[in-house]
Amino acid sequence: MTIKGALAAATIAFATATSSQAAVFDFEKMADDFWNTIVSQPDGGKYEPTLAQFANSSLGGALTSEGITVSAGALYNDLAADPFLDHGRAGLGVCHSGDTNFASGLGGNVSNCSSSNNWNPNTSGNDWGATQTGDDNVTTGEVLTLTFSQDVKLVGDIKLPNGKHNLVNSSIDIDDGTGWSTYAVASGYLTNFGGLEASDTFRFRTTQGGQQFYIGLLTVQAIPVPAALPLLVTALGGLAVMRRRKQAA
Repeated sequence: MTIKGALAAATIAFATATSSQAAVFDFEKMADDFWNTIVSQPDGGKYEPTLAQFANSSLGGALTSEGITVSAGALYNDLAADPFLDHGRAGLGVCHSGDTNFASGLGGNVSNCSSSNNWNPNTSGNDWGATQTGDDNVTTGEVLTLTFSQDVKLVGDIKLPNGKHNLVNSSIDIDDGTGWSTYAVASGYLTNFGGLEASDTFRFRTTQGGQQFYIGLLTVQAIPVPAALPLLVTALGGLAVMRRRKQAA
């Protein structure tokens, strides 16, 4: 194939390149599956996990969809907290507690935000059924960060249960790396992402007092790199070489 032919073929391939499949991350299902499947120490009780605990479990493969892997981070008043999976029609939130020694379950194997059938790290013994003091959804002062293994666009609908595990009617803030924007949520779903750029990192928060939410379901789509990219680069390089030779002749 001539260089001009390669350039023409690459151009056509770029023009006809199809978009990648949408990747769905069902955090609500992840939380419920973990609660119903994974058994905790020391005596077989159930617990709700941080996202890191979920990732290290036998169910952790759910954090990869269509070749895209998601991870998360969290802040509470600019201090480290834990991304946390709450079961029962909820999803991914942020865990912190008023006790900084055990905030986000960092003081024990099981998060201080987990439901009552868990080991409480605030006690000296293995106290199953103890009352938990941690907050496990996203509320004012908290930021939930989702990081993807490549640049993606938010597509489809984002499902957003509230603190009572019902569908929220309010608004949330999203930052795609260019700054925070506020988006309206109707009947528990965010459907309009106008203005958001493709990114590998998105941050979520609320600035409304009393507002609480989880991310129940999120769909993203990769920004495709056509298979013809190497061919196009080669063709352009070849044209540049030919042009220099002609100029030198």
